[in-house]
Formats: sequence, structure tokens, C-alpha cells
Amino acid sequence: MTPSFGYWLLVYAAVAIIALIVLIARYRLNPFIVITLISLGLALVAGMPTNASHPPPASPCWSALAAA
Repeated sequence: MTPSFGYWLLVYAAVAIIALIVLIARYRLNPFIVITLISLGLALVAGMPTNASHPPPASPCWSALAAA
């Protein structure tokens, strides 16, 4: 019996948190850069698509301003 994909996501998230703590505390890297890189890596491992072929969602605020 193989573990489900959700189990592996928890493992990846735990590894990402440990890496985050180690990179910030031990190696004193900039937290903003570390959080950005770890989150991008976790998104790729989780299977998030990398293409940006879809437009951003339309906001009612911006469409009202464009109509004025």
C-alpha cells in the first residue's frame, strides 16, 4: 500500500519548514529571500503549474474605474 499524495505534501511542508529555520537561523540569510525561495520550491514540488497563460481575475473596483 502506497501513501497518498496528501501524505507526501505534509512531508514536503515539514522539510520546507526545517529548511526555512536552518537557512535563517544557522546561515543568517535574508528571511524575505529564504521565504520566497522556499515557497516557490514547495509550490513546484506540490505540482502547481508554472505557466502564466491565463489573465489575472478582474476586480470589480478596477472595472468600475475603467468604465468611468
